[in-house]
Amino acid sequence: MVGKNVAAAAQVHFDLDSVEKWMASAAQVYQRNHRNVPKNEGWAYKMTGPSAAILTCNEPYPDSFIRGLADGFVRRFQKDRNRLISVKFDETQPRRDIGRSMVTLLVGW
Repeated sequence: MVGKNVAAAAQVHFDLDSVEKWMASAAQVYQRNHRNVPKNEGWAYKMTGPSAAILTCNEPYPDSFIRGLADGFVRRFQKDRNRLISVKFDETQPRRDIGRSMVTLLVGW
């Protein structure tokens, strides 16, 4: 819930108006809002369909926070409010919670 609330309240650049634009800017936003973090720390994404993507994140936050944050931003920027969204852990990939350095999310909107 904390991640979803952060996404709902976050001030974002005025031209962020789609899920794709948010995913493309997430790494820069993370770098801008955190000091002294390695340049390779943050978010990355790969589109897997017109409304689907794989998000990876190697921030030092709990997996549930990262999932909530992604869920909140996808909800905030999805254009069709009637479509169901899905933000779930890729269970085929290890997660930070169990010792890996990143978490992988499967996102659909």
